[in-house]
Amino acid sequence: MQMIENVHTIKGTLFEKVTRKVPNKKNPTEPDWEFLSIRVETKILIQGRSITTIPELHLDRGVGFDEFTEGDQIEVEYYVFGKKISDTWYKTELKAVHIKKIAETGKQGTMFNKKSNDNKIDVSSTSDVSELNTSPVFTVPGPLKTITKPNKEDEEEEDDDLPF
Repeated sequence: MQMIENVHTIKGTLFEKVTRKVPNKKNPTEPDWEFLSIRVETKILIQGRSITTIPELHLDRGVGFDEFTEGDQIEVEYYVFGKKISDTWYKTELKAVHIKKIAETGKQGTMFNKKSNDNKIDVSSTSDVSELNTSPVFTVPGPLKTITKPNKEDEEEEDDDLPF
């Protein structure tokens, strides 16, 4: 059976960092449970319309948000997690597995700028062309020369030179 990876990526602005503490009712002597989540403001294009959305992503184990501040441009890798709560209710969450900052002048991907006056979204590449590899490019050799069969007389002469 082939394993299918269902990890998705979302790019946008860190809108809010949320920490929710829940008392540990099973074992009150242990510390409270802490759930971390982030809200990312992003734009999507649906049927020609640009829509701003702010999905909430719950941080998976081992993922933190201390090094990020609200307003940072980030890229989040996540997967969709769901479970059955009752016969009529299914709970679906987005679980963030990796968060990284997108530097505004960095070399990672494409940055979306604010809308201009003509309601178009400006997109600019953040790659530095001067750093591209300038090594020589492989070129295909020319066509092979056609080999013609020698005359029978030439074959006999060649055979004479053979030691056997």
